[in-house]
Amino acid sequence: MTINAAQYRGRIDPPKKKVYYSGSDQLEVGYALCYADATPGPAAGAEQTGLGIQVTKPLTAILNLFAGTVATPNKNAGPGWIEIYEAKPGVFIDAFTSANATKHVTVLGPANDSYALAAKSDSTFNLAAVA
Repeated sequence: MTINAAQYRGRIDPPKKKVYYSGSDQLEVGYALCYADATPGPAAGAEQTGLGIQVTKPLTAILNLFAGTVATPNKNAGPGWIEIYEAKPGVFIDAFTSANATKHVTVLGPANDSYALAAKSDSTFNLAAVA
């Protein structure tokens, strides 16, 4: 039996999700994003602001709302619709990091006011660990 599946760097293509980036920066592939603390459910005429749709640069108040990493380059600065790779166990994706990471040792997670995943310390283990 032959299975046809898209490949990403030799692996099955990870799932993508279309989300609304509310910031003003130009995003690069691998940048970490968190869900914005938005209204639950889209309001009439404002589908981009619904909970689980709107993403932004990680900030202290939303570090536990990690959405994923930018999947396709954004040619223009935000705001606008983009695609992200969702954070799912066992899925390999590109991620931008500021850490000197060691495989199977360094724990990475979103950091305040940064698109890079950072090494987590004992004091930040209660926050999202994504890699």
